[in-house]
Amino acid sequence: MPPHYDAHQPSYDIANTPQSRHANYLRKTMNRIYRLFLERRFQEAHSLCARTITEQEPVRSTGNNETDDLHSSLLQLYLKIAEQQPNKAKTGSAGSRVEEWDYVVRWFQPGRPIPAEITICGIFLHLKRQSFGAARDLIELWLAEQSDAFFMAVAEGTPPFAQNYERIVELYVLHVLPKLGDWHSAEQFLQFNDVLSEERKSRYFHHLSNLKAKVERRKAAAERARKEAALKSSAKTEPSPKLINGHPKAESKPARPQSPAETTSTPQQQQQSSKRGVPSQQSTRSSSSVAPAASRPQNRPSSSLSLRSPLIQYLLKGIIPVVIAAVLVSLGLQKTRGGARIRRLLAVMANKFAATAMMGLNLQTM
Repeated sequence: MPPHYDAHQPSYDIANTPQSRHANYLRKTMNRIYRLFLERRFQEAHSLCARTITEQEPVRSTGNNETDDLHSSLLQLYLKIAEQQPNKAKTGSAGSRVEEWDYVVRWFQPGRPIPAEITICGIFLHLKRQSFGAARDLIELWLAEQSDAFFMAVAEGTPPFAQNYERIVELYVLHVLPKLGDWHSAEQFLQFNDVLSEERKSRYFHHLSNLKAKVERRKAAAERARKEAALKSSAKTEPSPKLINGHPKAESKPARPQSPAETTSTPQQQQQSSKRGVPSQQSTRSSSSVAPAASRPQNRPSSSLSLRSPLIQYLLKGIIPVVIAAVLVSLGLQKTRGGARIRRLLAVMANKFAATAMMGLNLQTM
Protein backbone atom coordinates (compact mmCIF):
# COMPACT_ATOMS: atom_id res chain seq x y z
CA MET A 1 0.00 0.00 0.00
CA PRO A 2 1.51 3.36 -0.94
CA PRO A 3 1.90 6.05 1.73
CA HIS A 4 -0.84 8.59 2.50
CA TYR A 5 -3.59 6.12 1.54
CA ASP A 6 -6.93 7.09 3.02
CA ALA A 7 -8.88 3.93 3.88
CA HIS A 8 -12.11 5.91 4.46
CA GLN A 9 -12.28 7.02 0.82
CA PRO A 10 -14.75 4.99 -1.33
CA SER A 11 -12.99 2.32 -3.35
CA TYR A 12 -13.65 1.86 -7.04
CA ASP A 13 -14.67 -1.73 -7.95
CA ILE A 14 -12.30 -2.08 -10.88
CA ALA A 15 -12.62 -5.86 -11.13
CA ASN A 16 -16.33 -5.73 -12.11
CA THR A 17 -15.92 -2.83 -14.59
CA PRO A 18 -15.49 -3.23 -18.34
CA GLN A 19 -12.12 -2.18 -19.74
CA SER A 20 -13.54 0.80 -21.61
CA ARG A 21 -15.18 2.24 -18.50
CA HIS A 22 -12.06 1.46 -16.51
CA ALA A 23 -9.87 3.37 -18.98
CA ASN A 24 -12.23 6.36 -18.96
CA TYR A 25 -12.28 6.45 -15.18
CA LEU A 26 -8.49 6.26 -15.07
CA ARG A 27 -8.07 9.13 -17.55
CA LYS A 28 -10.45 11.38 -15.62
CA THR A 29 -8.68 10.62 -12.36
CA MET A 30 -5.28 11.33 -13.86
CA ASN A 31 -6.56 14.65 -15.26
CA ARG A 32 -7.60 15.65 -11.73
CA ILE A 33 -4.17 14.64 -10.44
CA TYR A 34 -2.42 16.65 -13.18
CA ARG A 35 -4.53 19.71 -12.35
CA LEU A 36 -3.63 19.49 -8.65
CA PHE A 37 0.03 19.02 -9.56
CA LEU A 38 0.06 22.11 -11.80
CA GLU A 39 -1.65 24.11 -9.05
CA ARG A 40 1.19 22.97 -6.72
CA ARG A 41 -1.26 21.27 -4.39
CA PHE A 42 1.18 18.43 -3.98
CA GLN A 43 -0.29 16.90 -0.83
CA GLU A 44 -3.74 16.50 -2.35
CA ALA A 45 -2.28 15.23 -5.62
CA HIS A 46 -0.14 12.70 -3.76
CA SER A 47 -3.08 11.36 -1.75
CA LEU A 48 -5.33 11.00 -4.81
CA CYS A 49 -2.56 9.34 -6.83
CA ALA A 50 -1.77 6.86 -4.03
CA ARG A 51 -5.45 5.93 -3.69
CA THR A 52 -5.79 5.42 -7.45
CA ILE A 53 -2.71 3.19 -7.59
CA THR A 54 -4.14 1.05 -4.78
CA GLU A 55 -7.39 0.67 -6.70
CA GLN A 56 -5.47 -0.49 -9.80
CA GLU A 57 -3.57 -3.30 -8.06
CA PRO A 58 -6.08 -6.06 -8.99
CA VAL A 59 -5.65 -5.33 -12.71
CA ARG A 60 -2.03 -4.18 -12.80
CA SER A 61 -1.21 -6.82 -15.41
CA THR A 62 -4.16 -7.14 -17.78
CA GLY A 63 -2.26 -7.56 -21.03
CA ASN A 64 -4.11 -4.56 -22.48
CA ASN A 65 -1.67 -2.09 -23.98
CA GLU A 66 -3.91 0.92 -23.32
CA THR A 67 -4.34 0.00 -19.66
CA ASP A 68 -0.64 -0.75 -19.22
CA ASP A 69 0.30 2.62 -20.70
CA LEU A 70 -2.13 4.37 -18.33
CA HIS A 71 -0.63 2.50 -15.39
CA SER A 72 2.88 3.49 -16.49
CA SER A 73 1.84 7.15 -16.75
CA LEU A 74 0.16 6.95 -13.32
CA LEU A 75 3.34 5.55 -11.71
CA GLN A 76 5.50 8.22 -13.36
CA LEU A 77 3.16 10.90 -12.07
CA TYR A 78 3.31 9.34 -8.60
CA LEU A 79 7.13 9.53 -8.55
CA LYS A 80 7.15 13.12 -9.85
CA ILE A 81 4.73 14.21 -7.14
CA ALA A 82 6.85 12.40 -4.53
CA GLU A 83 9.85 14.36 -5.77
CA GLN A 84 8.08 17.58 -4.74
CA GLN A 85 7.14 16.24 -1.32
CA PRO A 86 9.39 16.93 1.70
CA ASN A 87 11.42 13.91 2.69
CA LYS A 88 10.62 12.63 6.16
CA ALA A 89 13.79 10.58 6.35
CA LYS A 90 17.23 12.08 6.86
CA THR A 91 18.88 13.10 3.60
CA GLY A 92 22.55 12.75 2.82
CA SER A 93 22.80 8.98 3.37
CA ALA A 94 24.07 7.49 0.11
CA GLY A 95 22.44 4.11 0.67
CA SER A 96 19.12 5.21 2.18
CA ARG A 97 16.04 3.65 0.64
CA VAL A 98 13.23 5.60 -1.00
CA GLU A 99 9.82 4.39 0.10
CA GLU A 100 7.94 5.42 -3.05
CA TRP A 101 10.38 3.60 -5.31
CA ASP A 102 10.16 0.44 -3.25
CA TYR A 103 6.38 0.49 -3.76
CA VAL A 104 6.82 0.91 -7.54
CA VAL A 105 9.18 -2.08 -7.60
CA ARG A 106 6.60 -4.20 -5.78
CA TRP A 107 3.97 -3.15 -8.31
CA PHE A 108 5.73 -5.10 -11.04
CA GLN A 109 5.66 -8.86 -10.71
CA PRO A 110 8.97 -10.74 -10.42
CA GLY A 111 10.60 -11.17 -13.80
CA ARG A 112 8.74 -8.24 -15.31
CA PRO A 113 11.21 -5.42 -16.14
CA ILE A 114 10.43 -1.88 -15.07
CA PRO A 115 9.93 0.42 -18.06
CA ALA A 116 12.75 2.89 -18.77
CA GLU A 117 10.47 5.92 -18.38
CA ILE A 118 9.57 4.89 -14.81
CA THR A 119 13.22 4.12 -14.08
CA ILE A 120 14.27 7.63 -15.13
CA CYS A 121 11.66 9.15 -12.77
CA GLY A 122 12.95 6.91 -9.99
CA ILE A 123 16.55 8.07 -10.59
CA PHE A 124 15.53 11.71 -10.34
CA LEU A 125 13.69 10.98 -7.09
CA HIS A 126 16.82 9.32 -5.62
CA LEU A 127 18.97 12.27 -6.66
CA LYS A 128 16.52 14.68 -5.02
CA ARG A 129 16.65 12.63 -1.80
CA GLN A 130 20.47 12.43 -2.09
CA SER A 131 20.33 8.63 -2.03
CA PHE A 132 23.21 8.22 -4.47
CA GLY A 133 24.16 4.68 -3.47
CA ALA A 134 20.59 3.46 -3.89
CA ALA A 135 20.42 5.23 -7.26
CA ARG A 136 23.54 3.38 -8.41
CA ASP A 137 22.04 0.05 -7.36
CA LEU A 138 18.80 0.92 -9.15
CA ILE A 139 20.55 1.68 -12.45
CA GLU A 140 22.88 -1.31 -12.34
CA LEU A 141 19.96 -3.65 -11.58
CA TRP A 142 17.94 -2.19 -14.46
CA LEU A 143 20.86 -2.64 -16.88
CA ALA A 144 21.32 -6.26 -15.74
CA GLU A 145 17.63 -7.05 -16.39
CA GLN A 146 17.65 -5.86 -20.02
CA SER A 147 17.69 -8.46 -22.80
CA ASP A 148 20.05 -8.79 -25.73
CA ALA A 149 17.29 -7.65 -28.04
CA PHE A 150 17.06 -4.40 -26.10
CA PHE A 151 20.80 -3.70 -26.48
CA MET A 152 20.64 -4.56 -30.18
CA ALA A 153 17.83 -2.04 -30.61
CA VAL A 154 19.93 0.56 -28.74
CA ALA A 155 22.97 -0.12 -30.97
CA GLU A 156 20.81 0.31 -34.04
CA GLY A 157 19.39 3.59 -32.68
CA THR A 158 15.81 2.33 -32.56
CA PRO A 159 13.52 4.77 -30.69
CA PRO A 160 12.55 4.96 -27.93
CA PHE A 161 15.02 2.33 -26.66
CA ALA A 162 18.16 4.22 -27.71
CA GLN A 163 16.97 7.55 -26.25
CA ASN A 164 15.95 5.99 -22.91
CA TYR A 165 19.21 4.06 -22.63
CA GLU A 166 21.33 7.16 -23.37
CA ARG A 167 19.38 9.16 -20.79
CA ILE A 168 19.90 6.54 -18.09
CA VAL A 169 23.62 6.21 -18.92
CA GLU A 170 24.01 10.00 -18.77
CA LEU A 171 22.45 10.12 -15.30
CA TYR A 172 24.61 7.18 -14.21
CA VAL A 173 27.95 8.52 -15.50
CA LEU A 174 27.58 12.29 -14.99
CA HIS A 175 25.37 12.52 -11.90
CA VAL A 176 25.29 9.40 -9.73
CA LEU A 177 28.89 8.14 -9.85
CA PRO A 178 30.48 11.62 -9.54
CA LYS A 179 28.38 12.25 -6.41
CA LEU A 180 29.90 9.08 -4.97
CA GLY A 181 33.39 10.11 -6.07
CA ASP A 182 33.70 6.98 -8.21
CA TRP A 183 35.43 8.55 -11.21
CA HIS A 184 37.23 5.35 -12.12
CA SER A 185 33.99 3.36 -12.56
CA ALA A 186 32.50 6.08 -14.74
CA GLU A 187 35.56 6.12 -17.02
CA GLN A 188 35.69 2.32 -17.21
CA PHE A 189 31.97 2.09 -18.05
CA LEU A 190 32.37 4.48 -20.97
CA GLN A 191 35.61 2.90 -22.18
CA PHE A 192 34.22 -0.65 -22.45
CA ASN A 193 30.73 0.31 -23.61
CA ASP A 194 30.14 -1.10 -27.10
CA VAL A 195 26.54 0.13 -27.42
CA LEU A 196 26.99 3.90 -27.37
CA SER A 197 28.31 5.65 -30.44
CA GLU A 198 31.84 7.02 -30.44
CA GLU A 199 30.55 10.55 -30.75
CA ARG A 200 28.35 10.23 -27.67
CA LYS A 201 31.09 8.51 -25.67
CA SER A 202 33.51 11.31 -26.56
CA ARG A 203 30.92 13.85 -25.43
CA TYR A 204 30.42 12.06 -22.11
CA PHE A 205 34.19 11.80 -21.58
CA HIS A 206 34.54 15.55 -22.15
CA HIS A 207 31.80 16.44 -19.68
CA LEU A 208 33.18 13.96 -17.15
CA SER A 209 36.71 15.43 -17.29
CA ASN A 210 35.36 18.99 -16.91
CA LEU A 211 33.23 17.94 -13.96
CA LYS A 212 36.19 16.20 -12.30
CA ALA A 213 38.43 19.25 -12.74
CA LYS A 214 35.70 21.48 -11.28
CA VAL A 215 35.33 19.25 -8.23
CA GLU A 216 39.12 19.20 -7.70
CA ARG A 217 39.31 23.01 -7.88
CA ARG A 218 36.49 23.25 -5.37
CA LYS A 219 38.29 20.87 -3.02
CA ALA A 220 41.54 22.83 -3.36
CA ALA A 221 39.73 26.09 -2.57
CA ALA A 222 38.07 24.52 0.47
CA GLU A 223 41.46 23.23 1.67
CA ARG A 224 43.01 26.69 1.31
CA ALA A 225 40.12 28.24 3.21
CA ARG A 226 40.53 25.66 5.97
CA LYS A 227 44.25 26.40 6.30
CA GLU A 228 43.64 30.16 6.37
CA ALA A 229 41.02 29.73 9.07
CA ALA A 230 43.46 27.59 11.09
CA LEU A 231 46.17 30.26 10.78
CA LYS A 232 43.75 32.99 11.88
CA SER A 233 42.61 30.98 14.88
CA SER A 234 46.21 30.26 15.90
CA ALA A 235 47.10 33.94 15.50
CA LYS A 236 44.27 34.89 17.85
CA THR A 237 45.57 32.58 20.57
CA GLU A 238 49.13 34.04 20.48
CA PRO A 239 49.81 36.99 22.87
CA SER A 240 49.74 40.25 20.98
CA PRO A 241 52.28 43.04 21.69
CA LYS A 242 51.21 45.91 23.89
CA LEU A 243 49.87 48.80 21.88
CA ILE A 244 50.11 52.52 22.67
CA ASN A 245 47.61 54.61 20.71
CA GLY A 246 47.19 51.75 18.20
CA HIS A 247 50.94 51.30 17.61
CA PRO A 248 53.35 48.70 19.05
CA LYS A 249 55.18 49.87 22.14
CA ALA A 250 58.80 50.76 21.35
CA GLU A 251 61.58 49.18 23.38
CA SER A 252 63.18 51.51 25.92
CA LYS A 253 66.84 52.33 25.33
CA PRO A 254 69.32 53.51 27.99
CA ALA A 255 69.64 57.27 28.14
CA ARG A 256 72.85 58.72 26.66
CA PRO A 257 74.86 60.89 29.07
CA GLN A 258 74.45 64.51 28.09
CA SER A 259 77.06 67.17 28.21
CA PRO A 260 76.55 70.37 30.21
CA ALA A 261 76.21 72.31 26.93
CA GLU A 262 73.25 70.14 25.91
CA THR A 263 71.48 70.34 29.27
CA THR A 264 71.82 74.08 29.68
CA SER A 265 69.83 76.57 27.68
CA THR A 266 69.94 80.30 27.53
CA PRO A 267 67.18 82.40 29.03
CA GLN A 268 66.21 83.58 25.51
CA GLN A 269 65.68 79.95 24.35
CA GLN A 270 63.60 79.14 27.45
CA GLN A 271 61.47 82.24 26.92
CA GLN A 272 60.88 81.42 23.21
CA SER A 273 59.93 77.80 23.98
CA SER A 274 57.51 78.86 26.70
CA LYS A 275 55.83 81.26 24.28
CA ARG A 276 55.29 78.47 21.74
CA GLY A 277 53.77 76.21 24.39
CA VAL A 278 56.71 73.76 24.23
CA PRO A 279 58.56 72.95 27.46
CA SER A 280 62.21 73.93 27.50
CA GLN A 281 64.83 71.33 26.74
CA GLN A 282 66.33 71.72 30.20
CA SER A 283 63.06 70.92 32.00
CA THR A 284 62.27 67.88 29.85
CA ARG A 285 65.67 66.35 30.36
CA SER A 286 66.02 67.14 34.03
CA SER A 287 64.31 63.90 35.17
CA SER A 288 66.57 61.67 33.07
CA SER A 289 69.82 63.45 33.91
CA VAL A 290 69.42 63.95 37.66
CA ALA A 291 70.19 60.40 38.68
CA PRO A 292 73.33 59.88 36.57
CA ALA A 293 74.67 63.32 37.53
CA ALA A 294 74.21 62.59 41.21
CA SER A 295 75.90 59.19 41.02
CA ARG A 296 79.08 60.09 39.12
CA PRO A 297 81.93 62.00 40.90
CA GLN A 298 82.53 65.69 40.16
CA ASN A 299 86.11 65.57 38.88
CA ARG A 300 86.01 68.57 36.52
CA PRO A 301 85.83 72.16 37.84
CA SER A 302 82.56 74.02 37.83
CA SER A 303 81.50 75.76 34.66
CA SER A 304 81.36 79.09 36.60
CA LEU A 305 85.22 79.15 36.96
CA SER A 306 85.89 78.16 33.36
CA LEU A 307 88.24 80.37 31.35
CA ARG A 308 85.63 80.38 28.60
CA SER A 309 83.27 82.48 30.73
CA PRO A 310 82.38 85.77 28.94
CA LEU A 311 83.07 87.87 32.06
CA ILE A 312 86.53 86.39 32.62
CA GLN A 313 87.43 86.88 28.97
CA TYR A 314 86.23 90.49 29.12
CA LEU A 315 88.27 91.22 32.23
CA LEU A 316 91.39 89.60 30.81
CA LYS A 317 91.09 91.54 27.55
CA GLY A 318 90.44 94.87 29.33
CA ILE A 319 92.61 94.78 32.47
CA ILE A 320 95.82 93.14 31.28
CA PRO A 321 96.63 95.78 28.65
CA VAL A 322 95.82 98.59 31.09
CA VAL A 323 98.04 97.08 33.79
CA ILE A 324 100.88 96.62 31.31
CA ALA A 325 100.53 100.20 30.08
CA ALA A 326 100.50 101.50 33.66
CA VAL A 327 103.69 99.61 34.51
CA LEU A 328 105.44 100.96 31.41
CA VAL A 329 104.33 104.51 32.09
CA SER A 330 105.44 104.29 35.72
CA LEU A 331 108.84 103.03 34.69
CA GLY A 332 109.17 105.87 32.20
CA LEU A 333 108.10 108.57 34.61
CA GLN A 334 110.56 107.58 37.28
CA LYS A 335 113.17 109.75 35.53
CA THR A 336 110.96 112.77 35.02
CA ARG A 337 109.82 115.55 37.28
CA GLY A 338 106.47 114.99 38.94
CA GLY A 339 106.67 111.27 38.47
CA ALA A 340 105.73 110.47 42.08
CA ARG A 341 102.29 112.03 41.67
CA ILE A 342 101.61 110.18 38.42
CA ARG A 343 102.75 106.89 39.90
CA ARG A 344 100.35 107.29 42.77
CA LEU A 345 97.52 108.04 40.34
CA LEU A 346 98.32 104.93 38.32
CA ALA A 347 98.47 102.78 41.44
CA VAL A 348 95.04 104.01 42.51
CA MET A 349 93.66 103.15 39.04
CA ALA A 350 95.26 99.70 39.14
CA ASN A 351 93.75 99.03 42.57
CA LYS A 352 90.29 100.02 41.27
CA PHE A 353 90.66 97.78 38.25
CA ALA A 354 91.74 94.93 40.50
CA ALA A 355 88.80 95.49 42.84
CA THR A 356 86.42 95.50 39.86
CA ALA A 357 87.88 92.23 38.60
CA MET A 358 87.47 90.59 42.01
CA MET A 359 83.84 91.69 42.20
CA GLY A 360 83.25 90.14 38.76
CA LEU A 361 84.79 86.89 39.89
CA ASN A 362 82.65 86.84 43.02
CA LEU A 363 79.48 87.45 40.99
CA GLN A 364 80.33 84.68 38.48
CA THR A 365 80.95 82.11 41.23
CA MET A 366 77.63 83.00 42.85
